[in-house]
Order: sequence, then structure tokens, then C-alpha cells
Amino acid sequence: MIFNDEFFKSYSSKLFDAKFSRQLVGSIEKTSGIDWDNLDIFESEDAAYKIQEYVAARNLQHGLKIVGRKIGLTSKVIQKKFNFSSPISGFIFDNDVFGTNNTFDLRYWENPSIEGEIAVVLKRDLNNERNTIVDIINAIDYVLPAIEIVDSRYEGGAQGIYDIITDNSSNAGVILGASPVRLFDADLENCKMNMMCDGDIVSSGFGRDCLGHPLNALVWLANFMVERENPLKSGEFIITGALGPAVKVEAGKKFTVSLDGIGGVSANFE
Repeated sequence: MIFNDEFFKSYSSKLFDAKFSRQLVGSIEKTSGIDWDNLDIFESEDAAYKIQEYVAARNLQHGLKIVGRKIGLTSKVIQKKFNFSSPISGFIFDNDVFGTNNTFDLRYWENPSIEGEIAVVLKRDLNNERNTIVDIINAIDYVLPAIEIVDSRYEGGAQGIYDIITDNSSNAGVILGASPVRLFDADLENCKMNMMCDGDIVSSGFGRDCLGHPLNALVWLANFMVERENPLKSGEFIITGALGPAVKVEAGKKFTVSLDGIGGVSANFE
């Protein structure tokens, strides 16, 4: 299989349509005969991100705006599970961002799960050829607690890491807390995350579970986005990676994520 613009446009159209029509698509391997395992890893990764970027371009053409980015696979355990040695990224669009304590209709998604995360809001562009941790710190305006909604537009779910990347790294929505906290007023490395449902802790972790420190993930993303010619911009926010296991969402449940020193965010599902 030779990747070309025609292929990228065709498959990205299927994924774009799948989100808004809720008609799931077959995996690339099934529908296009691509065997990711027999391709060079760099060719596979580049092709997967190009499909993601073509889908993003379709969103922009339809009037949506990129307001943030996501980082995934920030746990070494999860990287090992997918046999992938780096994090992954995705775009966040304005129609997929929600405020805390809203009620959501589960029929909007196929098989959603949620994750507790830290969101970082930028006040400067990060378009240096090579961004350092100092550049990252100077670019951060404030941090927020966040819940990421993850889902798949593939029949039967994503079959591997490249399906996940093409499908915007599984991002299906973000719920943001309402009280910003300055970076130096929060201990991102040691803050504890608890996700509660009906009084029970259903997921937990620490900031350091994200590549040792959430800002390490942000350094990776800033430099990766420069390489992809989609640098991070002032005003955008980034969710830096799950701090605990994903939790499947059920109707009639309320979930609350609390982050020590940062605050809380909640969502109701029906």
C-alpha cells in the first residue's frame, strides 16, 4: 500500500463523517489492506498522524476551531501495552469542550470512558525549533483540573496504536474545571488525583505518573508539534495525560475528579 493524498483524503473523510453521523468505520487494516506491522514504524506513525491532520483540516473547513491539544500514552505501562515508545497527541476542537457539572447524554458517544487529567493553559506560542522546560514554564498561564472523554469511531474499537492516532488519539471531549490555579501555586508532580463515583474512588494516581512530571509530557508535545508544523499557540490548553486508569461511563452516574492543590471538576451522565 502506497500512502498518498488521495488515500489520506478518502480515509479522513470516513473518520470525519463517523463522528457526526455516528456511523462507525472499519479499521484501516480491514478496509484498505494495510498491514501496519509490515511497515517501517516511522512510515506508519507519519501516515497515522497525516490522517489525523486531514480530519482536523476537515473540521476547520466546517467552521470548528482548534482550542487545545491532548497528550496520551504518558504512562510507561501503557506504552508497553501498545509496544510504542513515545506519547501520542491529538487536537481538541471548540465543540468538544464543556464546563464542569454539566449533564451529558451518553447517546452522543459509542462506548465512552473518562480519565482524570491536568489541563495547562498557554499564554505564549511554543514555536521554537527546540523548546526546553524553561520555555514551557514561561509559556504557562495557569492550570485546571480536567476530565477527558475517550471514545472510538472504529467498529469494535481501535485495533492498535495507529488506529488510535488516526482517530484523534481517541479524544471525544474535555470537561474543564472553573477555577484556574497559577503554576507555582500547584505541585504538579506530587498532586494526587482521585476520581469518585457515588462516593467510591474508581480511579486514582499522581502527577508524577505522567512521564515523571506533567511538564515532561508538555515538553515532548511542544517539540513534536513543531516537527509536525502545528506548533502550540497562546490561548490553547493542553491536557497532559491520564493520571489513573480510564473508567467506563454509565448512565445515571456522577463522576468527580479532584486534584490536590488544583481543584475539582465533575460530570453527570444520563
